[in-house]
Amino acid sequence: MSTIVMWASDLRAQTEFYALLFDLSEPEIQGDFVSVTSSQNSVLLHRLPNEYAAEVPLRKQLAANLDAAIKPVFTVDSIESAVSRIANTFASVSSTEGRFGEFRYLDLVDPEGNVIQIQQRS
Repeated sequence: MSTIVMWASDLRAQTEFYALLFDLSEPEIQGDFVSVTSSQNSVLLHRLPNEYAAEVPLRKQLAANLDAAIKPVFTVDSIESAVSRIANTFASVSSTEGRFGEFRYLDLVDPEGNVIQIQQRS
């Protein structure tokens, strides 16, 4: 497993989203960093410097960053359960599910506008 580092304006909102997505109860917090790690996924959230950060706390989802060069993919046991857990966050969920190889997948946009994908083994 590898870790992806993601900048966060609202560390609390991003931590809540990824902890719910990965079905975790206790992320590891160390100053301006939060490690949200499950047996299958690892995200290290790093607080953005104030001069680059959006206003916090977030009041709505930030615009989707459609120009990003990468799209992180996270494995979940159940797409439906993961989507249900994040329902009360500022995330949005694509209405179109896809298939690739032995996986079903679905795109999401996290509260800060990062486009990610979740996948479930078929």
